[in-house]
Amino acid sequence: MSGVQSSGLERPIHQLLVCGGPRSGKKTLKNNWSMTSWSGVVEKIANVEVVTCQEFSTNLIQAAFEHVSFLVIYLPEDQESVASAQQALRAIYDDFDQPCVTLVENRFGDYKFPSQQPDQLPVLVSLTINSSAPPIFWRVSVVECRQLTGVFNSCLVRPLLARLGSNRKSMLLCWACSEGKLDVLKLLLPYMDNIDPANYLCCVAAKLSTQNSKNDQSLLPKLRQIVEYISNFGDRHRVLKKVGNLVEQYPTECSCILNMMGEGIDDHLTCPKLGLTCFPISWIMQDDYTVIDISHNHLQLLPAKLFSLTKLKRLNVSHNQLQSIPSPMMWNCPKLQDLSLAANDLRNEQWKVLVTSKIFTPFGTTSMSPDSSTITSIPAPSLMKVDISGNLKLSMLPEWLCLLSSLTVLDIRGIPVLHTLPPQLSLARNLCVIKLDPEYITSPPASEVALGTSAVMTYLRCRHRGSLPYRHIRVVILGEPTTGKYTLYSNLIASGASSTVRKAHMNIGRFEYPQRRFFSNDPRITFQVVGFTGAESSRHYLSQCFFTYRSIFLLLWKVTDGKEGLSRLQQQLHNIQARVPGSPVILVGTHADQNVTISVSTVASWEADLFSCAPMEPTTAPLKNTLFPINDSILMNCKSKRDVEQLQLALYKQALTMKNPRTMKLVISEQVPRSYVELQSLIQSEVKTIYTLKEGAPVKRRRHFLNFVKEHTFHNKELEDDVTELDAACRFLHDAGVIVHYNVYELNDIYFLDPQWLCNILCNITDPLNNSGSIVHVADVTSLLNEVGGAGLQHYLLKILELFNIAVCLDMDRERFLIPSLLSNKRPSNYPSYNLQADDVNCKHFCFGYMPNGFFARLVAQVLLHVKQLSAQLMACHTE
Repeated sequence: MSGVQSSGLERPIHQLLVCGGPRSGKKTLKNNWSMTSWSGVVEKIANVEVVTCQEFSTNLIQAAFEHVSFLVIYLPEDQESVASAQQALRAIYDDFDQPCVTLVENRFGDYKFPSQQPDQLPVLVSLTINSSAPPIFWRVSVVECRQLTGVFNSCLVRPLLARLGSNRKSMLLCWACSEGKLDVLKLLLPYMDNIDPANYLCCVAAKLSTQNSKNDQSLLPKLRQIVEYISNFGDRHRVLKKVGNLVEQYPTECSCILNMMGEGIDDHLTCPKLGLTCFPISWIMQDDYTVIDISHNHLQLLPAKLFSLTKLKRLNVSHNQLQSIPSPMMWNCPKLQDLSLAANDLRNEQWKVLVTSKIFTPFGTTSMSPDSSTITSIPAPSLMKVDISGNLKLSMLPEWLCLLSSLTVLDIRGIPVLHTLPPQLSLARNLCVIKLDPEYITSPPASEVALGTSAVMTYLRCRHRGSLPYRHIRVVILGEPTTGKYTLYSNLIASGASSTVRKAHMNIGRFEYPQRRFFSNDPRITFQVVGFTGAESSRHYLSQCFFTYRSIFLLLWKVTDGKEGLSRLQQQLHNIQARVPGSPVILVGTHADQNVTISVSTVASWEADLFSCAPMEPTTAPLKNTLFPINDSILMNCKSKRDVEQLQLALYKQALTMKNPRTMKLVISEQVPRSYVELQSLIQSEVKTIYTLKEGAPVKRRRHFLNFVKEHTFHNKELEDDVTELDAACRFLHDAGVIVHYNVYELNDIYFLDPQWLCNILCNITDPLNNSGSIVHVADVTSLLNEVGGAGLQHYLLKILELFNIAVCLDMDRERFLIPSLLSNKRPSNYPSYNLQADDVNCKHFCFGYMPNGFFARLVAQVLLHVKQLSAQLMACHTE
């Protein structure tokens, strides 16, 4: 202990007097003292002597050291040992005032180590002692050294440390810290009041400074252990803060301490408000951290190693003085999810270095085709949240943000010099939340910013892709047979730019309106007219398979049929509301020239009565408070040119106010990527080629469709390189009526390039002339498709009929399908009769606000199929 003596810390002298009768275990206990965990530690701070005596005497104590503790040991089965212990206790308490006494009942080796100190003293103590300081009682086996730790703590350690004053303890702690005596440190700290770990860490720093000057690193491992223990003994954050406050006074020493405290503590490194001017690289030598918070310091640079921690999930370096960060192209942090660079001094210069690819060309006016020098991704695939708010000198966004594939939240608030969001930001396809200050942003315009992040991303996407206006609206003509659907269809497109050859069930033509612009700001809209003709398509309502949101629906009824003819439109209104809710509907009363007695006001009252709306004047706004979205009502003669022109004007006015239900923006003001329009032209050309060369059905499976797209070059190559963007293009073309692609399970693998072909095939499948009554057999559908080059499509087509509730599967092996609308209204001849009494019948009444077409027929068929499935399962269980 020369180190202690040289420091002016003389070791106090302390004696432990062990008393007891013969064979009580005194010598065994004395010998085991040196083998306990306390002996080596206590010997470093005091001269301890363990003395044994069989008979207690005051003369022996007077001859001993001034400071003494007593340990009385006895055997409970030995009466002589018990009597000796009683005598010793009586003498100690008679001669000393509040002595430190420990009573040990020795159980030798037959006693299991107790979970805690016994609560009750033995009888011998209560009979011999009447004192305010009773002995501390232990029941142990002295041959077990591990059981003696608590005993020596009560009889030696506590009395010894009680003698030491706070100043002496503090001096001992400083000596232990500077000499790397971790065991002494662990002994003293629990008995210290008002511990200030920072003071003892400064002792370590001073020792480190001395060791560095002598180029001696022998104590470094021990000092590292001292730092780890002290920093975790109290509030770690407060310790770091206290050391951080001493950085200016002891820059070298405290830097060493902070380096040590940054290693091996846990997986969180939280060191805010420490006044750090540089980040110690030794903190991150081991790749163990998941969270690092070094905010509110004075850091000006960050080591590149910080962005190469493979386990790091959250990094907060906000409120520093950073002017740049390591190049994102050199990052390697695959698990990083949250990055905060807020309130720093980031500049634009660094971001300019990253403009090494064509994809960062402003407004996306050049090709995005990757080449050998193109940067296509940032090595942070999990980064979802980035905060760069409060960087007052950042007038342009860092362009590496555009390459973060998982970015969902971006905070750019508090940057008054940032006025423009780059179009390339739309490349971050998962970005759904942009936190910004609208008063600072000029592009996108305020009208787009007010609509939220979705509108902002749509605007940026259009700017980046070189988008074009797409003013195409579908007009879908529906109605009962003989209402003049084809006549109206023909007259609508008669003056248009294109027409089509009449087909069996679906006709598609186009016209533009207005053909002449009366004012320069009148947009010209192309209307695609879709006419569903024939009784069968009306009966099965196959038209609902082709409903899309970019459609205006014309529901035709014959004025000569009166109110009954108008009422037959309810099912179609139900289908529209169910499939494309909110789509505009115009009721068209045809053959008005054959019944001039019916006035517009009469029709309005019928509509109010049938469709739950109040009567309206012919010049008022669209019907309000109605179950169905009826936007206008017109009476006309389909052969009258004047009436047709009025209908075209009504369609035009409706198209001007029509909104996309997904974005709530005007449809005619929407712009779509140029590549979408190019894909439309490519598909239409492919359909013509298929029909010309008679290569089969205009249908492609997903694998072939992707290859078909990749064989052609599109604007910016965004469709060839990005499957997600291609799916978005297909959804748009489906809404535009160019293709049919259902993005649902079991149907998303097939693309119908010609809606007319699909409609004709579905009509032929549901034609009762091709089926056994109302039952459709898969074998018959397969034969039909083989004739038209659609082999292998039977299950897809039947799935479409199931999707729109037109057909119901009857068998578990999916070989037969029921078309409920083909069921006869007459009762079958073999219909069973049940003689039920009134008491045997239970009735339930249901009120349906909307009754889908063929609801009960489908319900019965599905119940029967479910019963079959349960029966098969029960049979299988019974067989087993």
